This record gives sequence, C-alpha cells and structure tokens, in this order.
Amino acid sequence: MIIETERLILRPFLEGDAADVYEYLKAPAVNCFAGMRLRSLDEAQEEVQKRLVETEYYFAITLKDGGKVIGEIDAYPETGEAHAGEDAVRDTFSPCWMLNKNYQGKGYAFEAAHAFFDYLFSQKGARRIYAYTEDYNLSSQHLCEKLGMRREGLFLEFVSFVNHPDGTPKYENTVQYAILKKRVGPAEVPLDSWRYDMGAASVSEYVASLNEEQRRHVIAFMDFMRAEYPQLTPKISFSMPMWLLGKKMYEGYVAVSAAKNHFSIHFSDEEFLNRLAESLPACKKGKRCINIK
Repeated sequence: MIIETERLILRPFLEGDAADVYEYLKAPAVNCFAGMRLRSLDEAQEEVQKRLVETEYYFAITLKDGGKVIGEIDAYPETGEAHAGEDAVRDTFSPCWMLNKNYQGKGYAFEAAHAFFDYLFSQKGARRIYAYTEDYNLSSQHLCEKLGMRREGLFLEFVSFVNHPDGTPKYENTVQYAILKKRVGPAEVPLDSWRYDMGAASVSEYVASLNEEQRRHVIAFMDFMRAEYPQLTPKISFSMPMWLLGKKMYEGYVAVSAAKNHFSIHFSDEEFLNRLAESLPACKKGKRCINIK
C-alpha cells in the first residue's frame, strides 16, 4: 500500500531504510519512544527486517524529493473495549507517529498524519481514532488539535517509560485526544471535511460558529488586540484564536475562547494572570485563563 501527499510518500519499509531509521531512533526525542531506541546500525537493520512484512498499518514517511525516510507512522485495529470478545468489531485505531528532529516544524507531521487518518477512515473501516501525548509535549498536542481531534482527558501519572536517576519510575501525565468518523443520518460526511468536525479551520470560521452574544465579546477582544498589538496576527490553535508573541508557544501567547455561559482570555504569563485576577475579583481564575461572565 502506498499513500501519496503533496510532498510525501507513505510506504512499507524497505531493507535499504536502516540508515535513515537509525538516524531518528538513535536518540528518541520524547520518553514514550525510549523503548524503541536503537544503539547501532546493526540494530537498525534488524529492526527494519521485522517491519518488511508490514504493508497495511505500518508506514515509512518518505520525502518525494530524494526518497529519504524522515519518520514513521502506524496504527492497528482495536476493539476499543478492553473486555470485548474475540469476535468484536475492530474499528478503533491509536496512531503513533515519529519524525526525524531535523524535519520537524515544516508541516510534514500534519501532512503524513492527515493522509494516514484519511486512509484509516476511508479504507480500513475506522470509526474512532485516538492518540496519547505527554502533557508537556505542546507541539504534539497542537498537531492533534490541527487534525481536528478533541481533547478527551488528562491522566495523571498514567505511565512510565524511563526511570529517575535513583532508579524509581518516572511517571508521565498523559493527554488523550480522539476523533470520530462523523455521520449525518445514513450518509457519511465527505472525507475532505472530516478534519474540521471538532473545530474551526480559521479565525473567521471560529467567529462565525458563535452565537450573537459570544461573537460580540470575542470580536471586542479581537478589536482590542488589533488596535494595541497590530504586529500580531491571530490563528486557530487549540481550537481558539491565539496570538503568539514569538514563533513558538513557549515564547508567550494570548488567546480568547467562548463557552456557553462565559468567555475566557488565556495567558502564558502566570504572574500577569495572577495580577489580573486580583484586579478583577468578579471574574474566576482558571488554569492559565480568566473566565468572564
């Protein structure tokens, strides 16, 4: 099976891929891949040999231009229920994706994951796709949001992949995201629109989705940001309009969102948020946000 996108080809692994695989697995970037670490090119060759029989659910992410393997993505059918019988329908998938750090930040992960999700929904009978990511891995969370996945929950000290220096397990806080294959009556939603079923694709689409009162408050805040900080442009991130103060979220951000009974202003600066909460006693302070009724 071959999946082709604008810049990538997702294909089964080949014997000649060992060097490229070793390049990104010799030092996995996040702890959840620690168990996949390869310590030599020989180990990489052995690993690639194991993958040669995988042709439906495990793909190398390769560049169209030159054919280099820059990562991998895989998912296998599950029942979605731990106690389901052997004859239960396997229509749930949990993708795992990994990208060579030298090719991150270029949109390749989204391009590969979007095509893979499309493949699972259209050809492999997927009903639900879910993914786990660490609570500190904001780039992975952003990718899940961009793919249209909804945040389902945060599991505290959910799993351990590595140990502390004293040998005790280091437990990770884990965020779970998921997306369903939407249906309207008997007809399926077109596959080219599934990625937007859990959030707006643009700021204007987000504003248009609000009711009149929500829209009034959000537009007022956007007008304020436009007047005071004309150099900043909002974009949809974590399903809401967000203004980045630098190129990355860790450099600072401001965002606005609307709920049923209030709207919220989100800040990365905790000290400023605390001062603001003190000056607005009628408003409720949330996690990195002020909720205004």
